[in-house]
Amino acid sequence: MRSMKFFQSILMILALSGCVYAGDNEEFQKAKQAYQADNFIYAWNKFKPLAESGHRESQYYLGLLYSASGTGRAQNLPRAAEWYSRAAQQGHVLSQFSTGMMYQYGTGLTVDYSEAFYWLEMAAKNDLGEAQLAVSRLLANKKNPNFDPVRSYMWFLLARFSIRDKTMTKHFYDTEILGFHLRKDQEDKALTLALETK
Repeated sequence: MRSMKFFQSILMILALSGCVYAGDNEEFQKAKQAYQADNFIYAWNKFKPLAESGHRESQYYLGLLYSASGTGRAQNLPRAAEWYSRAAQQGHVLSQFSTGMMYQYGTGLTVDYSEAFYWLEMAAKNDLGEAQLAVSRLLANKKNPNFDPVRSYMWFLLARFSIRDKTMTKHFYDTEILGFHLRKDQEDKALTLALETK
């Protein structure tokens, strides 16, 4: 549950910081302003028809509204996952991140590390630092069929350069957390991969 609160906090910060690009849709702008002013019912009524017509940013915001409580509707994580997934399929980076996190933690979706990895890596490749860190963590999880400590460290290095708040990455590569040590040649390979990726 703590992971879900952390995940929701990251999404709110990203949404309110302007990481979501709306284009010049006037109705969307009204809905976004209402959302930011905590006028969730008005925002809901504006986002819903836009989302149903395929507007990916509105789909993302409906996902946010469904994933939170206190927004005028009951929290419904499966519906949140549905809207995030729709926007993710259209290339919306924060929705790709959200979909991946929901698969990883089983919030609204069944835990599926392969799907989590797919969506998180999509967002990571689009330079979302939080997704890069999530991919790093996922690849460091020995329960994950994609377990790969070298690529995990590569994504960690990329996240260190992408994330504005360096405290998120400060102690991540602590061997007590990961349960494994990287050899010098593995660290070098990860650095080479990171440089090739950038």
